[in-house]
Formats: sequence, structure tokens, C-alpha cells
Amino acid sequence: MGSAEVPVVAQMWLDPSSSGEMGSYLILETQLRELGVAIHRSTMLGEHRVLVFAGSAAVASALERLPGVVRVEPVPAVSTRVATASLASQVGSLQLASPPLQSEGFLGQGQIVSVIDDPVDLGHCAFLDLSGAPIGPDHSKVLATFGRAGRSSHGTHMASIIAGRCPTSSHPDLQGVAPLARLVTNTLPASGLDLYEHLRLASDLGARVHSNSWGDDNSSAYTSLTAAVDTFAYERETDLVVFAVSNSGALRSPENAKNSLSVTATYDLGNDLGISSLA
Repeated sequence: MGSAEVPVVAQMWLDPSSSGEMGSYLILETQLRELGVAIHRSTMLGEHRVLVFAGSAAVASALERLPGVVRVEPVPAVSTRVATASLASQVGSLQLASPPLQSEGFLGQGQIVSVIDDPVDLGHCAFLDLSGAPIGPDHSKVLATFGRAGRSSHGTHMASIIAGRCPTSSHPDLQGVAPLARLVTNTLPASGLDLYEHLRLASDLGARVHSNSWGDDNSSAYTSLTAAVDTFAYERETDLVVFAVSNSGALRSPENAKNSLSVTATYDLGNDLGISSLA
């Protein structure tokens, strides 16, 4: 990690039934202070306590040797995925007279979908409420939005694929897979802790499907991002967390979680009609 201080994530296993849990944590906190480390964040992730701190490679190495520490890992550098899905989807749809699921009346009625991505342009016609209702319980398309402000093509693209519907468009076929579903949007997490909280927040608002077209393409290890997905899935058995596999087609993090659905349906441009063996 170099000589400069780089954020890393330290994860320590805790036994929830142990009366000495807090004592174990306080001992670790004291040891961190002795190493000159400032803890930026501390919270529980399932049975683990996760600490976020800034430290050098030497500090991280020393921390790994402390009793009670399961592992130390860098804060993940996540990036968006599904860069060319729009064209691949359009080529596929041209082969059918009409979308088969929508023809049977499966339009996402009564469903809430969570989208974690770059900021969504909620002013786009795909998310328009003709009644003028503000974003919230009465809005026909967006139940809630969280995270950093702004708008992006990727986030807007992904949310539109899922539930977009332009009521003012002269092309009624230009709509998402579930045009009557509503959305809860949030922006990319900075850590496994953030991801876990994003998923819980959306689930508390009624979302049962959680769409994620992003990930850490630099790691295929079982990281704190992966642990966040599995912990959430264990706690919320009625929820489904879906991830797009990396644009390279390789299985990375966190789509390598044990309890999520990882999807890659088509190859990239030039082989659009081929079906990946990873699907």
C-alpha cells in the first residue's frame, strides 16, 4: 500500500453470545491507538465488528497479527458495469414480436426494486409522475432516493432498464422490463458497511429485489463487500440481491457471494447473440 496512509478495512470476528465482546473490542482499540491509528468508523456487520481506519502497510501488517482480527483488506475501489447492455438488449428484442413476460401481464405491478449505482437522473421522462407528486409514497415511479446528488448516464440507464416508463413518449415500447414497478435508488457504497446499510435501508422501505451493476474488478477474494451481501441475505430471506458480473466476464467481488444472483447473459459487442457460460 506504499508509505502513505491508505484507508483499509479491518474486520474482527465477535461472538454475539460472549459477555466479553465489548472488552475484546476495547482491547483492540487500545492496541490501535498505540500503533497511532485513528478509527474512522466502527459498527457491527452480522457477527463481525468492522473497523475503518487509515494506516500504512506496516500498520495493516501489524494489525493482522493482533488477537481477534480475522483479516485486513483495502477499502474496495468499485466501478460500474454493463457498459454495452443497451445495444445487446435492443438486438435481442428485435427478434421478438413483443416482450414475452410483458405480453402475459408481468409488468412489475406492486413491486419495489432497489437500484444501487451512480446517481440517477430522476428528471428523465422514464421516471416522470404526471400528477406532479414529489418523490415519496405518492410518486408513481420513485419511492425514495439516497446518496450523493447529481445524475449519470450509467445510473439512469440501469434504472430505466429495470422500471423506466415514459408516459409522454410517442413510443410506448420504450420502457423497462418492469415498467409499473417503483424504485428506491442509492449511490455506490464506499465499503462493505455502506453496502449492508444501503440494502437494509431499501429493504425497510419494501424493496425485495436489489439491482447492482457495479463491483470491485480488482478482487475476486471474499471481501467485506461479499460478506455484506451474504449477511444481508441471511437476515432478509425474502430479498434477492442481484449483481452484474464484471465487464470482462470474470467473476469478481462482490458477485462471488454465496447468497446472491450473479448474471451475465450476453457477450460484448461483436458476439452479442452468444450466451455466456457464466449466466
